[in-house]
Amino acid sequence: MTTLRWMANRGFLKIFTALLLIVIIMFVSNYMVYKKSLSGIYDQVSENNRLVVKNTIRVFDESFKDINDIIYSIQSLPYITWKITESSLGTEDLHEVYLMRTEISKIVTRVDYIEEVVVFHNNSDLAITTAGTIHLKDLFRLKFSNQMYNSEFWMSFGRNTHTSKIFPSQWYGQWNSETGAINEKLRKLLVVASGNQIYNHNVLVFLNVDKLLQHVNQSAMMQGTSLVVLDQERNAILSTEESLDLINVLSELNGKTGQEVTLKKTGNEYNLYKSDFNGFTYVNKVPYQFADMKPVSEANRRIIMIAIIFAVILSGVLSLYLYKPMRVIFKLMGGRDPREIDFRRISSGIVKLREENEAFKARMEEMDADMVKSAFLNTLENRVQSQEAEFRMRRRFTEEFKESYFMLAAFHFKRAGESNEAGSLDPGYTTDAIRDGLQAEVGYNAVFHAGRETFLAVIGVVSSAERENAVRRLRSYVKHAEKDVWNDFSMLVVVSRLYPSKIEHCSKAYRDVTEGLSYRNVGAEGPVIDVQAIRYTWRVYFPLDEVEKLSHFLASGNERECIRIIDDIFAKNAERRIHHHQLIPAAKMMFYDMLKLLDSNDADPKEIMQAETAFLEKTASAFRHEDIRDALVQAAKGIAESAKREAKSKLNAASIAKYIDSHYMDNLHLDHMAEQMETSPKYFSNYFKKTFGVNFVDYINKVRLSHAKELLRSTDLSVAEIGEKTGYLNSSTFTTTFKKYYGISPSEYRRNVSGEYLQSGGKTK
Repeated sequence: MTTLRWMANRGFLKIFTALLLIVIIMFVSNYMVYKKSLSGIYDQVSENNRLVVKNTIRVFDESFKDINDIIYSIQSLPYITWKITESSLGTEDLHEVYLMRTEISKIVTRVDYIEEVVVFHNNSDLAITTAGTIHLKDLFRLKFSNQMYNSEFWMSFGRNTHTSKIFPSQWYGQWNSETGAINEKLRKLLVVASGNQIYNHNVLVFLNVDKLLQHVNQSAMMQGTSLVVLDQERNAILSTEESLDLINVLSELNGKTGQEVTLKKTGNEYNLYKSDFNGFTYVNKVPYQFADMKPVSEANRRIIMIAIIFAVILSGVLSLYLYKPMRVIFKLMGGRDPREIDFRRISSGIVKLREENEAFKARMEEMDADMVKSAFLNTLENRVQSQEAEFRMRRRFTEEFKESYFMLAAFHFKRAGESNEAGSLDPGYTTDAIRDGLQAEVGYNAVFHAGRETFLAVIGVVSSAERENAVRRLRSYVKHAEKDVWNDFSMLVVVSRLYPSKIEHCSKAYRDVTEGLSYRNVGAEGPVIDVQAIRYTWRVYFPLDEVEKLSHFLASGNERECIRIIDDIFAKNAERRIHHHQLIPAAKMMFYDMLKLLDSNDADPKEIMQAETAFLEKTASAFRHEDIRDALVQAAKGIAESAKREAKSKLNAASIAKYIDSHYMDNLHLDHMAEQMETSPKYFSNYFKKTFGVNFVDYINKVRLSHAKELLRSTDLSVAEIGEKTGYLNSSTFTTTFKKYYGISPSEYRRNVSGEYLQSGGKTK
């Protein structure tokens, strides 16, 4: 009675009908699959296998290319400088051998299917491996024991001139220290030998066949298939089926040409693929048809019928069990009639729960991204962090960065023009824009907001040879982005060196971009600074005698000459390509020298502090040396304007400097100057030393000698005439004073300047 009551219940019927509909759909779909036949399935599986084999061949080519790159890298090592003759055997430089072994270990650690790398000289019995050095005979007897390819074979092979070659895979034995026997640990290895036509040493790379097949994902091929790799002479160097005989197949294919050739023979289909990389031939043997088609078809029909019967029975049982929980869910969703289940109400409730779950999931992903960002920034700065954060960062780095190498790029933004608004960039939008742009132009990357208007991008690079190409594409992207995406901003991008994709190298890359920002060469073109392209120099041009004139020219109202000195110093430093961090102190020294003018005029300390703060902010945020120059010129004009406003009487720095600059050739003395400034000689002397930092006589001599040096460089006047024109009573006094301040006589100075002029090809310094 209870069962009948449930069957009469509309809610129960709804559930049963729904489950029965599922059963009907399952029956129809299975029947369609059955009608399609197994032969159609085979065609599809065969086509999929063809794609898998092509991908496997591509990975094989990439693997052989990586091995060639490794061999080239080893042959290019600077430590391979042996010059061994028959009379110098055993005299190898062990220090170079040790350095070479260390470098080989670094090169091959990233390739897991390399069993060992052996380097030996044509005329030497010493072999260098990643584990150390060993005698060639001991190496091939204890570690790579093989009757055919023994030590005598390899020594003879190495002494003869040969090109690069790949030897067929063989079983190699290894010494077992526990049993004291050889051939206890058999490994199937493939040997790649380098050519010795250019180099006088040989490189043997032993590849583990099992690991190599795992690397190329051989298991993804269709079951029952096999793959054979043939070299350019069609010698089999690797086969996944030991007993496979291709003599008849290859003889029938000799007349056929093309990149892909197919032959059906004795129940199998043979597909031949020609490699574009090294001319190798790959033979893929595939069964022509699935075996025992009829028993499989009958079994399939029985399975379908049994499945339908059990599905109908299960639908009824599940309806009984689902009815009660569905009624509870309906009540929780606000339903009133327990006999009626409104699936629309349940569906709307589930949709609401799903939306809430999606929102919660988004918040969790955002929190996870923030934690990863925090852990990444802490890793860059080597700050101590929790074990959970460090583990999360390592896992994320390992999962996302499949490339072998990476480089770090630091993006710095500054609003163009006079405005320098903080927070004018949207961090989320900018992060996404950089990530998408780099993804399209350079490849895989991860972008983090490092604070203010700085963003860090970790860019994956496949191999060390691809770094230059990646930097070139990065320059192209930055040029496009600066013009079209962030046209209101100036960009400066610093690129680190290339590092293996390990979390331990992140701090080194961060140090590169941090130091590269300071050490970038002044005058470098383009917004992208490549750390590897920075050329280190210390030849800063900073003429003290010219710098001392800045405040004097400003005091005398000669702004044009002051700006000329600034431009000359900046131009010469740009020619010498000094570093950015070297130019800033030079600019600050010029600024503080000009700032003395405001201090001497008793200007408002608040005004001086504001001028200093504005200048320091502009130099700190400057991207190019022209920005620092503009800030210095603007500061010079502001100081000159302030000095004019502070000039209230004749006794001020501007008036004194202007008078001396105009009358330095006259007989100037304290009494005369005090009379001109309408004060006493003693007060004038004290005021002058406090204002200019030197006494009156030293200042007069520096002004006169500065003009004298210019006359010595640019005119043919005699020393006596120049002394007279610059205010000295006789040539003896002029010569003595000149030698006191500069250490040489005027005549010697003129000869030195003429020599430098001739050496520079007629260009004055």
